[in-house]
Amino acid sequence: MSLLRTHYPWTKAPFLASAPMLGAATPALAISVSKAGGIGFLAGSANSDALDKDLQQVTSILAQDRTAEANSSDILPIGLGFQLWGAKLSVAVSAVKKHLPAVVWLFAPSDERQLQEWSRALRVASQEKTKIWIQVGTVHDAKRAVELAAPDVLVLQGSDAGGHGLKRSASTVTLVPEIVDYLASKHGASIPVLAAGGIMDGRGVASAIALGAAGAVMGTRFLAATEAGIAQGWQKELLKASDGGVSTGRSTLPDRLKQTVGWPEHFDGRALLNKGHEDEQAGLSDAENVALYKQELAQGDDAWGVHGRMVTYAGTGVGLVNEVKPAAEIVREVHMSARNAIQNASEFLTDSHYVLKTADPGPSTDDAPSPTMPLVRIEVIRGRRSRDQLRKLADAVQEVMLQKFNAPARDRYQVITQHEPGDIICEDTNLGFERTDDIVFIQIFQQGRTGDVKQATYAALAEKLQAECGVKGTDLIISCSENKREDWSFGRGEAQFLTGAL
Repeated sequence: MSLLRTHYPWTKAPFLASAPMLGAATPALAISVSKAGGIGFLAGSANSDALDKDLQQVTSILAQDRTAEANSSDILPIGLGFQLWGAKLSVAVSAVKKHLPAVVWLFAPSDERQLQEWSRALRVASQEKTKIWIQVGTVHDAKRAVELAAPDVLVLQGSDAGGHGLKRSASTVTLVPEIVDYLASKHGASIPVLAAGGIMDGRGVASAIALGAAGAVMGTRFLAATEAGIAQGWQKELLKASDGGVSTGRSTLPDRLKQTVGWPEHFDGRALLNKGHEDEQAGLSDAENVALYKQELAQGDDAWGVHGRMVTYAGTGVGLVNEVKPAAEIVREVHMSARNAIQNASEFLTDSHYVLKTADPGPSTDDAPSPTMPLVRIEVIRGRRSRDQLRKLADAVQEVMLQKFNAPARDRYQVITQHEPGDIICEDTNLGFERTDDIVFIQIFQQGRTGDVKQATYAALAEKLQAECGVKGTDLIISCSENKREDWSFGRGEAQFLTGAL
């Protein structure tokens, strides 16, 4: 998660993205997701004018809210998704050069060599600022994507996903850990993965994290956002649907009905089953089905439902979608419920008393009051930094302690220790990092901070120390240790936390 937070600093934990659904992913939807702490996507178009119009609208929306954290850099805080079989590289390059989106998501090449061609061209166009995500649905495709394009993120789409995907693929539950294991063995787990397919709420996101993903992508859930650019009839069917493993099915019928030509042979689409599917099974020809489909289009929202043949893309988790609401509210609910799910799951593994303590850093009979001061040890190699540079390093660390760790303003306790070359030994734990003699080892002794607070602190330290002190992310190691109120004496041989002096 820390690498993702470095690349997309406006995002919150757990990491969440909305899928680049053609037609449904409007500028309003994309920017609402990003402003709420996720990362929203637009579907890239082969029409340069239409794509530029959408991106201009995103820029306009952002300009109206200068206070948004997602509006704090020259990077446009959304992504673009391109179906490579039907997209134009020239259009994508032009859009990236002009608008500098945070991400370009590549999917469904007609030839795998397109992944290499597009990745190289887009990195050059953005001067490496726009990150490359590649969506895959098999272990083999993940391997090839890494070999050809070295993506910044892999999106792993399981067979539960709605819309287009591979005809043959594993479920998200098995696909994610197998690819995570492969990446760990071959690439030191340096490439984050996001899980996609069947994820509708925070419980699904928590499950994805447990499987080894750094976060999740949701598509069907955001179809039921107020900003989604789909028919009300479609949204109403999503809310009615249940038991998605039975009520949805994979087929090429949606493309045949819409007369969409060009998808690679190994792709189809998952949608709610309806009269169109039923008639096809009964022997109705494509020509007759298409003719009836076109007639029903004129009925508008009334054409949707099991009695009709409107294409209603949805994943197997559709039964968990019960309400249409703003995208920002969906993001906030997913973040909260994911944290709750992780916390609840921890109770099966940890003493419940300990869970309560870490969840609530406030006063208790066992822990120091909140906020409590941290003791920070900063370990470096002698001769690599001047005394002024060391003080600047310590000041930067203290600023993060105040901003992210809720440390009291006048409780600054730091110890800077310089070691002879060779006396700090830090291997890469199979992460594929290359350390240098500019390494900085930070130890934080503290009480009661939650996992979210610690993760935010790690990310903030990495960003600030690189920006202000030139410390590379791979040269920064942070360790956080818990202690109790009786573990401190601030002078005179007294335990001030216990005596009541503090």
